[in-house]
Amino acid sequence: MYPLFFSRSQARTFDQLVKPHLRGLYRFAHRLTGNPADAEDLVQDVMLKLYPRTRELEAVQDLRPWLNRVLYRQFVDRDRKGKRRQEQSVTDTGDIENHQAFLDRYPGEGLGPLADMERGRAGRMVQEALAELPPDQRALLIMYDVEGWEQQAIAEVLEVAPGTIKSRLHRCRQKLREQLARRMEP
Repeated sequence: MYPLFFSRSQARTFDQLVKPHLRGLYRFAHRLTGNPADAEDLVQDVMLKLYPRTRELEAVQDLRPWLNRVLYRQFVDRDRKGKRRQEQSVTDTGDIENHQAFLDRYPGEGLGPLADMERGRAGRMVQEALAELPPDQRALLIMYDVEGWEQQAIAEVLEVAPGTIKSRLHRCRQKLREQLARRMEP
């Protein structure tokens, strides 16, 4: 059990450890969730979980991939909880379209209406196709193709071998291509 009150030195230590990574964590969370408020909530949940464990954070060698792994796990947990709630809230009519979990939407840029217009039809088709991918596949494509992470860093976050990342990327891209091809059919 953690103490109810924390010292100022612990708060300073936590701030020094985590603050340099907050912008990257938020950007990653925003891409995963697709909306600023949900991204803020996700990062806040992670910070609340980690604050009592400041001593453990000090012992972590490379904090960036470790924090991203914690954030990704929190995202997956929220997604699972959202799906459970979705299954419970679906009516007998089977109207699933009105009960989609917010985490199944494509993570958007959040740049506003002008940027959305500039993306055009092709951009919307890619977003829709990406939204149909399972969250783990969507997260992998976002980490590598959108955020530009190295395969080694992704492997650390997902706790798999780097070679596994290569094969998963190939499968994810293939699935995305198939979905795009279906969308382009008349």
